[in-house]
Amino acid sequence: MKRLVGRDAMHKGRFDAFTDGVFAVAITLMVLEIHVPELHEPDDAHVRAFLLTLGGPLVTYALSFATVGLIWLNHHATFAPVRRVNRSVNALNLVLLAIVCFVPFPTALISRYGPLPSSTLLYGLTLTLMSIAYFAVWQTAVRSDPEAPPVTRAVMIRGGIGTFFYVLGTVLAFWAPRAAIGVFIAVTVYYSLPGLFNLRDIDADERTAA
Repeated sequence: MKRLVGRDAMHKGRFDAFTDGVFAVAITLMVLEIHVPELHEPDDAHVRAFLLTLGGPLVTYALSFATVGLIWLNHHATFAPVRRVNRSVNALNLVLLAIVCFVPFPTALISRYGPLPSSTLLYGLTLTLMSIAYFAVWQTAVRSDPEAPPVTRAVMIRGGIGTFFYVLGTVLAFWAPRAAIGVFIAVTVYYSLPGLFNLRDIDADERTAA
């Protein structure tokens, strides 16, 4: 068994299990805001009319689900080379998870009232803070584990591009909230690109090139 580095270091199993559980709860909470209506006349015409109003809420739900889901996928990819975490990494990860758990609230606001400037601003600010917290826990974890491959400048730039556009969309929400939602959708598509945060592959490629 390998020796833990530092008195407050811990193997990553509990870290991963707790993180996965919180992500699962946060994603589940999002769908709870899509309510089945209480129809006074439960006929097909009223049900059809209700279904036609679900476009906006479903888009918001899909965007939030995809965003949190991709954060979870990239969290797995970036932490795959990390073998142990310390107290600082755990503390920053808790901050990230707290923001992830808050995502259903601005999602519910937009779902219920539409992309208004204030609700879209809160949504964008939440995504921005989540991106910054993710970057912080990722950097701290990699630097605190001597066995983890270093984060290259190229990977840092790739990760930072999304944060930049989250900020841009948040500012845009003051004047054009629907356009801001479009920016957030574009960032989600960008973060879905395969291998964006795969430190193992990048590290291996650099060693081969050297």
